Amino acid sequence: MSDAGKKQFLWGEPGTPRNDGSALQVEGDFGVVPPHFCVIMLAIDSVDYLNLRGNPQSREWHQKDGNGNWVSQSLIP
Repeated sequence: MSDAGKKQFLWGEPGTPRNDGSALQVEGDFGVVPPHFCVIMLAIDSVDYLNLRGNPQSREWHQKDGNGNWVSQSLIP
């Protein structure tokens, strides 16, 4: 994550008042991972994708087979 992205999570305690209307500034070492960050590993084995744009709308089902390859199927939305 870029330093600018990390700053968004280090502005201060969420829900507390801002002192003024100026842009929020954060100083510090952004190479250090804050204690409230963690790493999450997701193992996705299926996706049901619904696209509501357009006419007709579209829906696709994607699932990993036994070999770890993705298999896709168009579905009726």
